[in-house]
Amino acid sequence: MFPSSLSIRRYNMERIRRRGLAYSVDLAAFVCSALIAFELRFDGALPTAYIRPMGMALCIWAALKWTSFLVCRVSWRHWRHTSANDVVRIVAANTVGSLAGGLGIVLL
Repeated sequence: MFPSSLSIRRYNMERIRRRGLAYSVDLAAFVCSALIAFELRFDGALPTAYIRPMGMALCIWAALKWTSFLVCRVSWRHWRHTSANDVVRIVAANTVGSLAGGLGIVLL
């Protein structure tokens, strides 16, 4: 095995690791925002009857929002160099994810 191919392989593995970490952070942010939205809706006192529906809604909404961000290729590494075209893509991903999540929750 050539030394150059070994360094390329290490670089690719590091890139995959960083990308996976970024996607995990995005998913965690979506979950936290949904939890905060539920807590704000019920003034910090979530009734026990809503805990199970909240869990299901949170999973559906976060998964669909995360998927829309993946499909639209919105990533945290591009935020430093955001242009007007990127803003349109971010708004579109956010809108599609929210609408798909809301529709999924309503249908369930």
